[in-house]
Amino acid sequence: MTLLPERSFALEIAYDGTDFVGWQIQPGQRSVQGTIQDWLCRILDQKITLTGAGRTDTGVHAEGSLCSFPARTLVTRERLLKSVRRVLPEDVLVYRLHEFEDQRFSARYSAQAREYRYSLRRGPDPFVRRRAWCVHHELDIERMREALAALSGTRDCRGFCVTRSLPPTATCEFARAELLESGQELHLHLRADRFLHSQVRGITGTLVEIGRGSFPVERMEEILATGRRDLCGPLAPPEGLHLCRVDYARFRTGLRPGEVNSASETVLPPCVYWEGISRSPRQDQYEDRQNTQFPDGQDLAHRTERTDP
Repeated sequence: MTLLPERSFALEIAYDGTDFVGWQIQPGQRSVQGTIQDWLCRILDQKITLTGAGRTDTGVHAEGSLCSFPARTLVTRERLLKSVRRVLPEDVLVYRLHEFEDQRFSARYSAQAREYRYSLRRGPDPFVRRRAWCVHHELDIERMREALAALSGTRDCRGFCVTRSLPPTATCEFARAELLESGQELHLHLRADRFLHSQVRGITGTLVEIGRGSFPVERMEEILATGRRDLCGPLAPPEGLHLCRVDYARFRTGLRPGEVNSASETVLPPCVYWEGISRSPRQDQYEDRQNTQFPDGQDLAHRTERTDP
């Protein structure tokens, strides 16, 4: 018996984080990683270990995250995607399935930038409370935007990180820091090469205090310059935070079905909801052998090894 060559896959996913303890597996609790990983193990009949682009906390959402995993299987990408979609719960959606020639690809370590959006609602609203922070105070948008200008270029963000999670280096290179207004909602967009634990929630909580007039506009720059966590506002609640985009060398997440990342991307009709970034030459060989290697009706997703002739 000879094991099949290992293939490298990634799922582009969205999820409502309300009823999850976060991305990372925690014993006895419902996590995004655990939910997807358990079903992949059943579908592929082998141990699967997922690596996520972002380890979101309890209640945090994702609109364009990515999780990668290696697997030994003959299953086609289209069939694998359909199988995963059929079994996942309603609060998790798989947009795309990618396969890579580079076995070293990692959803976490291959990422070049991530973008988060924090949504605020001015005043109470029972219909958005699961996806936005309903703020019961008047906010001065111009003061908030003026303070946000400090988040430009490379900055030391240790002051916005939860102390127990502080890494050896805390610099982040910002590509976007923008506050957009849409009716009664405000959307804070932050894009950088990395983010520290609870950093976006710390920035948002401080911005709200500045908008209320409780903090001076200069407070944002002061926190960045001194690294003092005690100068920050309270952490914004998790329900307003969304991981909406992750950038990689050849593509980015956050696109809707039918949109194309690059010229190298293979796209099937939108009704199929399957898209791949690169096609492995081995995949063509696998698919050519399916009808002759196994009898009709046999589940290829569970076939992880083959017998040499």
